[in-house]
Amino acid sequence: MAIATGSIFPPDLIDPAKKNKSWLLKVGRAISAYSQAGATTYGAFSKAEIIRLKNYTNGRQDKQQYMKWNGRKETARTGQNPLPSSDPQRGLDLKSAQYDREGGNNMSWDIWSPMSKIAESIATFVKSADYRVQCESVSYQSRRKKEQQKLTFWFETRPEMIAATSKAMAATGGIAPQPDFIPDSMEELEVWEKIGGNRMQEEIAIEDLSEHTFEISNWEDEGDRIIYDLIATNSACTRDYSDPTTGAAKVEFVPLENLVYPYFNEGSHHDCPPFAGHYSIVNFQYLIPYMHNDGWSEERILEFAHSIWSLQPSFIQSQPWSWYKEKDPVTNGWRFLDFQVQVLFFEIVTINRNYYQEGGDKIPFEYAIERRNVSGEEITSEDIVYNVDTHQVYDGCYVITGDFLAYGGLQHNQKRVTGNKAMLSYHLWRTGANMSITERAIPALDTLQRLCLKMISFISAAVPPGLAIDIQFITGIPKYGEWELIAKYRETGNLIYRIKPDMRKMIPNGQPFQQLEGGLGKAYMEAVEAISQQLKLVYELTGVTEVFAGSSAPDEGLGLNRMAAQGTANAISKLTRGFTKLKELSAKGSTLRAWTAMKYNEDVKAYYEGVLGEKKVKALAEHEPTLEQVGMYMVSAPQAEMKQQVLASAQAALSVGRDGQPLITYAQYFRIVNMLENGDVKEAQAYLSIEEAKTQKRIQEAKDKAVVLQGQQLQAIEQQKAQAGAMLEQQKHTNKLEQIKTEKMGEAAIKLLEMQKDLQNSQELLILQTLLTPPSPEGQAAV
Repeated sequence: MAIATGSIFPPDLIDPAKKNKSWLLKVGRAISAYSQAGATTYGAFSKAEIIRLKNYTNGRQDKQQYMKWNGRKETARTGQNPLPSSDPQRGLDLKSAQYDREGGNNMSWDIWSPMSKIAESIATFVKSADYRVQCESVSYQSRRKKEQQKLTFWFETRPEMIAATSKAMAATGGIAPQPDFIPDSMEELEVWEKIGGNRMQEEIAIEDLSEHTFEISNWEDEGDRIIYDLIATNSACTRDYSDPTTGAAKVEFVPLENLVYPYFNEGSHHDCPPFAGHYSIVNFQYLIPYMHNDGWSEERILEFAHSIWSLQPSFIQSQPWSWYKEKDPVTNGWRFLDFQVQVLFFEIVTINRNYYQEGGDKIPFEYAIERRNVSGEEITSEDIVYNVDTHQVYDGCYVITGDFLAYGGLQHNQKRVTGNKAMLSYHLWRTGANMSITERAIPALDTLQRLCLKMISFISAAVPPGLAIDIQFITGIPKYGEWELIAKYRETGNLIYRIKPDMRKMIPNGQPFQQLEGGLGKAYMEAVEAISQQLKLVYELTGVTEVFAGSSAPDEGLGLNRMAAQGTANAISKLTRGFTKLKELSAKGSTLRAWTAMKYNEDVKAYYEGVLGEKKVKALAEHEPTLEQVGMYMVSAPQAEMKQQVLASAQAALSVGRDGQPLITYAQYFRIVNMLENGDVKEAQAYLSIEEAKTQKRIQEAKDKAVVLQGQQLQAIEQQKAQAGAMLEQQKHTNKLEQIKTEKMGEAAIKLLEMQKDLQNSQELLILQTLLTPPSPEGQAAV
């Protein structure tokens, strides 16, 4: 295997036309040399330690160290210190060493570790709170467009505008579409915008694009590997790349032990490192699509494969090259595709400087340098040149096995943070400078393993139940030997023995043997107690409780278990944030890669039109693919508990309240259920709040109207009462007058009666007087 030597990068400020394959091969050699010399964040010296931490995380730490710890002497490497655990030759050396181990004859050296269970519990928890991409435009033009879109929506949802539109559509025989949401106030319009109502087409397209990228990248498995790296080392790395067949953007996990990344001392993330890469061992077949895309002919690929094949071990070269270079008649594939090669995938940011004359005409690089250095008194317009520097990304695949460049050049579909600032494909995140979860637990894990080995040793050395027999009592018995008598006792339970006369005083009860219990003994119980305490220490050091790891105590209530689980969630909050940020960085990188590819590559554009639709791809094509145009961040997808809470609130709002009517209708309830099934819990919660507020507002308006109506009714009643009172007073007055009149008339009648009575009396008296008075002579004469 050829190893690149030399650590000097080729010059950067040269004519961009000279940054060819030869220049890029020197870059690959330099990056590899930097890594092998330990001059990067995770160099060759860190690889063994990273692998060791990962083994502890997976519960597969080295057995040999425990074999040595339990040993008493070493017969191999006499007079030398044992190799350190990080030495790759250590395992080979220990195989040749001979140890005299305590209890090692019948014991197993398998690893007893709770770390795999703890790591799996953490990974399950972090992934249970899934995160999805949410996009929000941040450029001035986008914000202005959204504001205009919001005001247009407000104008179009006014009742008079809806009525006018419906009337106009009815006149043409059509039906006007009714908006799903009609805000009653600007406050409701703001809430509608916050829950995603005022979305632009490109924002929705970016979110769908990101979800598709994670789906085709098998993010479930990649996410597990990322979380395990964060547990072991507090760091993790991903890389976005283009599929060589479809051109679609994908994301993959990069193991830290294979990563080549420049040093950075501060912060959790380096936005734009000068270079990055990773080692990998791949089948030669993996490189062929990239080589085809890079313009390799079949003859060159065969020549390249032959040069690498000649470096393979002899057991791989089971057939001559003339056989390997032929194609298999069944698969129609080359026979040499199975052998593996070690490669370095790398990227580097360089400055491409172009020179221009006054007037904007581009001039040759060497001529521009020469004109820059012109010395003389007169300077003409031909001597006045200026340069334009642009950051460009070059990538390649350096095949270490053979010292070749499989492919490379100016990177297609470069991602841009700004118009002139390039972005690499590697995304490294560090959760902090503190010790990782695994590093904190290693001392306790080592002690726990040694205690478990001791316990196994105690089990192997445990004495079975037996007898304590005085040999003189079973000596000299005819037909039986001592061991025959003991075997007979084991078989039948009958023990034949002889008591001599002079021994009766020594054995008052006449039994010359004693039953022994046997068993594991006190040391075993002490080991079990120590293991229990050490397990608690492991949970304490990792911050993971037994409840969180799936070992719920039966005597603890649900409330205590939830508190314990919440405590663990707080302890691993930095790890959760690291996983979230890494997914966010991966989403940004892969989205920009796909966005750029579909803008400038018709084949990739056709692929994404089939996935996203022509409308969304067209919306993305109208903007330049840079992070200046969009803001992307991760939002937590709601868990089942939150969905149940929203659903319970909706069911409560559906029931009849104190006012005699529900806060939402059945149609609104089923719409909320549909939102929850689609995972739009925040939208469902906001929609429920808006509809409840609307109903409460209508109920309050009805109440206010009823109060006003009741006031009017009371006022009318009061007026009626006043009128009735006035009429009553008038009636009373009339009655009084009538009474007075009646009284007056009665008095007059009485007086009249009295007068009539007096008159009658007078008439009667006159008649009486007349009757009593004798007639006069004249009267008699008249008669």
